[in-house]
Amino acid sequence: MQLIRLMVPLTLLLTVLSTCAQPTVPPTPIPPPSPTPTSVLPTLTTLPPPAVSPTHTPNPTPSPYPLDWPESAPEDQGMDSNLLEAMGAAVPNQYPHIRSLLVFRHDTIVYERYYKGLTADSLHEVASITKSITSALIGIALHRGDLQSLEQPIAPFFPEEAAAADPRFQRITLRHLLELTAGFEWEDTRLWMWSNDPNPTRYTFQLPIVTEPGEKFNYNTPAVHLLSAVLTRATGLTEQEYADQHLFGPLGITQYQWPKDPQGYSMGGNSLSLRTRDLARFGSLYLHQGSWHGQQLVPADWVNLSTQVHTPGGYPENLPYGYLWWVEPDTVPPAYFAAGFGGQFIYIIPSLDLVAVLTSNTDSPHMENRQLIADYVLPAVLPAP
Repeated sequence: MQLIRLMVPLTLLLTVLSTCAQPTVPPTPIPPPSPTPTSVLPTLTTLPPPAVSPTHTPNPTPSPYPLDWPESAPEDQGMDSNLLEAMGAAVPNQYPHIRSLLVFRHDTIVYERYYKGLTADSLHEVASITKSITSALIGIALHRGDLQSLEQPIAPFFPEEAAAADPRFQRITLRHLLELTAGFEWEDTRLWMWSNDPNPTRYTFQLPIVTEPGEKFNYNTPAVHLLSAVLTRATGLTEQEYADQHLFGPLGITQYQWPKDPQGYSMGGNSLSLRTRDLARFGSLYLHQGSWHGQQLVPADWVNLSTQVHTPGGYPENLPYGYLWWVEPDTVPPAYFAAGFGGQFIYIIPSLDLVAVLTSNTDSPHMENRQLIADYVLPAVLPAP
């Protein structure tokens, strides 16, 4: 298993290097159209034609706000600097695979460290944190009316693939993909074959259905990659282009790498590379209920819905699962987080107004990284005066 995980990032390296185009921020923002409530959307009878490479890609809406937050001493934001410094000091010997740490509270950076010669401008391959970003984009698409509803079947987006698939694929909906309860057979030992297949979407539709859609959680990347393909077939934009226009552009995220599969679909479930502060931007967006400087980028009800428990979850975090977010409803205080192979985390604690970001090497799972939150970050929060 570990060997397979080691090989996957290598297979994507050439793709990553060839697709590191960075979005261009225009001088004049393009206002988005008014959103259409999903509850009143008409039934879609004819799907728009697939358009993986549209002839015209709308420019991203730029962020008018500074790219950096203020910084302060931890004590000024109610945190113990000694514990945070102890966390940083533990990294070289106990967590030598850590690449960066950032703690953000009350809209202020209170702790930020980089290792291995990296800096704030370094990109980090964040693996399945990509899934949580895909969740946000699906929420935006539903709100704008680019997708109908959570109960929308996915098969009509892929008529050729679905026609040759198990008939139960006809019952898989957007909700099932977001919950990772699609029902098709999957083990991560297949990831090498899937990622190297000339048509990963077709490969997924050839998988056998082993449980009724909606019944059982099964963590997998292909299900989320189907969401990227659905988004492209519904809008004519790749997921990257859609993010540039509706998420990354407004957030001011311009430096990243997002590889595509052979069909041109952005990798929806893994492989995105971002800077640490941009991961914190995304975490801050969710901390503030999808609002960024007064602009509602992700609907607040989607933030709440996607970070609630929808399935008991399981491997690899062994926690409940929302819509492509891990959820800890019973911890004190409650939290939720995005996670990626190698120990990448965006950890959000709403009641403490706190976000912690960890990036790490992708040479092994490094599940131990989350212990830094429990051992240092949470204890560093000082009692309210």
